[in-house]
Amino acid sequence: MRVVHLLPHRAADELNTTLERMALMTAGYDMHEVVAPKSGARGAAWFEFSGWRRAARIKPDIIIARDLDTLAAGVKVKHATGAKLVYFQHEAYSWMVENDVPPLVIRWLERRERRLISECDAFVASNPGILSRLGDTDKPSAVVMNCRDPQPTFVSPSPPSRQLYYLGSLHTDRFIKEMVNAMRRVDGTLVITGPRTTHSYYDWLATTKHTNVDFRGFVLAQESLDLVLKSDAIVAMLDPSNRNNCVALGNKVFDAMSFGRAVISTAGTANGNLVTSLGMGRAVAYNEGAFANGVAALLDDDLSRLGKNAYDACSKGVWNWKTQAKELVALIDSLA
Repeated sequence: MRVVHLLPHRAADELNTTLERMALMTAGYDMHEVVAPKSGARGAAWFEFSGWRRAARIKPDIIIARDLDTLAAGVKVKHATGAKLVYFQHEAYSWMVENDVPPLVIRWLERRERRLISECDAFVASNPGILSRLGDTDKPSAVVMNCRDPQPTFVSPSPPSRQLYYLGSLHTDRFIKEMVNAMRRVDGTLVITGPRTTHSYYDWLATTKHTNVDFRGFVLAQESLDLVLKSDAIVAMLDPSNRNNCVALGNKVFDAMSFGRAVISTAGTANGNLVTSLGMGRAVAYNEGAFANGVAALLDDDLSRLGKNAYDACSKGVWNWKTQAKELVALIDSLA
C-alpha cells in the first residue's frame, strides 16, 4: 500500500522522520514524502493551496499529516483520493506557538483543528499529553514516542569529565541564558550546540565570552552523538509556563538514554517526571539558582549508576524505537 507523509519544513531532516519512514518501509509500505518548501505559516499555506495536489497525484492509500501545519492539506487529499487520513501530532501546535502570537490566533487555530480532526481516520501522538487533547474518540489511536534504540553496550562516564551537554533549539524558551549564567557557580563545563534560527540566542552565544561554556554552533548528527558519549550529563530544561513543554518528552532525553547518560530537567514537566521515575538524573525548578545547585549535586552523584539506569530503561524496557515502531506499524496496519 502507498503511504504519503505530509511534512512541515522543520521536520524534513529530522531523525524522527527518518525512523518513522524506515519503520513503515520495513513493514512493506510504499513510502512517499511531500515536504513544505518554506517554514511556518508560509509552509502551511503552500500545503493548503498547492502541496496537497502534489500529494494527491501520488494516489495514496493512506496519508499521514504531521502536525496542524499539514492537516488541512491532508483532508483535501482524502477528499480527492479516498485515502485514509492519520493525524500525527509531534507538537500540540497551538500550545507550541501560544507565547508568540495573540490569543485570538490561538483560539482560531484550536477551532480549526477541532473541525479538521473530525475528518481523520486515526491519530498518533508523540506523548500521552498531546493525545489526551483529542478527548474521547472511537477511532484508532496510538502513542509513538521519539525514542532511540540503545547503543550496543553501555559505556560508563568514567572517569567523570564534569561535562554537561545541551543540544538542540536555542530558542528563547529553552533556558539558554539561565544555564549559561548558572555555570559561573558550577565546577564543570557546559558544551552547547544548536542551529541559528529566528528568536534564538545563537548570535549571543557566538559573540559573548562565557565562563565554563563551550559553544560550538551547529554540528552534524554524528558529532552531536559523540558529544553525548563524552559528557557526563545532558541538559533538558524546558519552560513549564508553555503547555507543550509540560507534556513534551524531549529527543535529547531519549538520546541520553540510548547512550546511558544522566539528565537534568525541569520539575513538573513530563521530562522531569520521566527522569526522576527512572532514577536517571534530577528535576529542578526553572531558575538559575535551582539549576546551579542541581547540576552541582548531579555531578557529585554516582554518574555511572544514573547512566546505567537510563541505559537499562532503553535496552530492557519500552523506551526504545524498536518498541515504538511496532506501535506505529500496528496503527497503520489497522487502516490497511
